Amino acid sequence: AESTGEFSGWSAVQYSGSRRLGDLIQFATQHMPDHATVLDDEVAWTSLEARAQARRVPRAIAFFNQTSSSPTPAVLRALSVAYSGRVELGQVRLNGAHAESAALAWARHFGVLESLPALVAL
Repeated sequence: AESTGEFSGWSAVQYSGSRRLGDLIQFATQHMPDHATVLDDEVAWTSLEARAQARRVPRAIAFFNQTSSSPTPAVLRALSVAYSGRVELGQVRLNGAHAESAALAWARHFGVLESLPALVAL
C-alpha cells in the first residue's frame, strides 16, 4: 500500500490486495488512525489527566486483556477518531502485566479486572 495524497488531514492509501472480505477488513483496520493513549505507567496516566484538564474534556479509559505489543482494537480506534478533541481516550493493556503493575492496580481500583473488556468514563 502506498500513500497517494493528503486531503484535510487524511491520506488516501491505494489497495492492491484481494477482494476477500477478511483481507479488506484487515487492510482498513491497519490504516485507521489511533488517538487512544496507551497507559502503561503513572507518567502516561498523569499526562492524559493533564491533557483532559487543559482541554476541559472528560476521560474514558478502556481496559483490554491484550499485551503491550498488540495493536489497538478497531472499535477503540473508531471511538478515538469519533470523539477526538471531545474526550481524552486511554487504553490499559493487562495481558502480561506483573502483579505490582500500575495497569493491574487501576483495573482493581475501577473494579473491572473480572469483566474485560471494559470502558470507564471519568
